[in-house]
Amino acid sequence: MVVKIQEPVEPIPQAQPRWSEEDVRAMALTLAGECYSDKVQDKRLVCEVILNRVSDSRFKDSVVEVLETPNAFNGYWQQSRPVTENDIAVAEQTLADWHDNGCQPLSDIRFFCSGGNRENHFY
Repeated sequence: MVVKIQEPVEPIPQAQPRWSEEDVRAMALTLAGECYSDKVQDKRLVCEVILNRVSDSRFKDSVVEVLETPNAFNGYWQQSRPVTENDIAVAEQTLADWHDNGCQPLSDIRFFCSGGNRENHFY
């Protein structure tokens, strides 16, 4: 009887997110302060504004630094509703898309303000 000895197998490294939990948490807090819970597209665009600013040399260099800029994102400091799983999912998906895009802007928008029909106006 021949017994075959197997070579040790290296564990497959688990893929690590390319962003921090702090980034996700900060973006989700901002969504809870800037968007209605049922306005998913609005949430996505607010996340794009945040990440587009990180990509733009005229603004700060990280998600948290952009959000903590005075008078920039009031929703980061004060939420009007609890953070939802959807807020977290939108933040994570937008971060994934941004990283897949080489951390380059996802659109041309850099600003937003309150708009009609419970939606923000982006420019």
